[in-house]
Amino acid sequence: MKTGATLLPVMMNMQEKQNSTLSKEIRAFFSEDRHAFGSAERLVGLLERFPQKTNGKVYYLIAGSWAVEFVSGKRLNHEDIDVILLDDVPRYLDDAVSSEEHCDGMMPLHLPYFLSSSSVLLCENVRGSGKVWVPNLYLQTCLKLLGELDVALSERALQQLETLFSCYREEDWSAVEKEMQFIYLQCLPSDLDTRALARDTVQAIREYRNGKKETAQASCRKIHHTINYSLRKAFALLQP
Repeated sequence: MKTGATLLPVMMNMQEKQNSTLSKEIRAFFSEDRHAFGSAERLVGLLERFPQKTNGKVYYLIAGSWAVEFVSGKRLNHEDIDVILLDDVPRYLDDAVSSEEHCDGMMPLHLPYFLSSSSVLLCENVRGSGKVWVPNLYLQTCLKLLGELDVALSERALQQLETLFSCYREEDWSAVEKEMQFIYLQCLPSDLDTRALARDTVQAIREYRNGKKETAQASCRKIHHTINYSLRKAFALLQP
């Protein structure tokens, strides 16, 4: 079976021979810092030691549940800190302990995507440590639906998706659908109908906004299952 541009779980867990200096330094920080994994204290330490923006350039984004908190303004519980490094080949890494949760590898989206102003949001840090750069709503939504390979969509992921859905306003839904299709196209096997996935994702958002929470949850589970099934098949074909 042919695959699309890349496979998210494969790419995110492949070890790259050449890592940027910042990538090595952040991994070293995660291994040395004694604050709890995913804690606000650890995040503040990361942001203070490694400013996200220097000389007009953003070097990394805060992703995962912390990005959901920043974009929504709603306090959440956090199990880890997720980072997208804007290297020539973007990387995704985190400070998770378990091998099931830990990620450190290449991102399936190319650097020019992240350098476009529409792909990054500048948010106020609700914990009081200044401003934070995070992925936009569309990318955060798609990454939540792409994650958790080999398991059903967790209640925690569903809650975070609902928090993201509450941040959408009266959008140009055709434009949202178009960007989500682009994200899915870069991240998923080519046997998937990325246009239909993007359409269904937008529909789930609108269902939630219209008060149909259970319907939106069912839609998210279905989208995740469709993606998960295709990724597991493709991943199996890549095993030696």
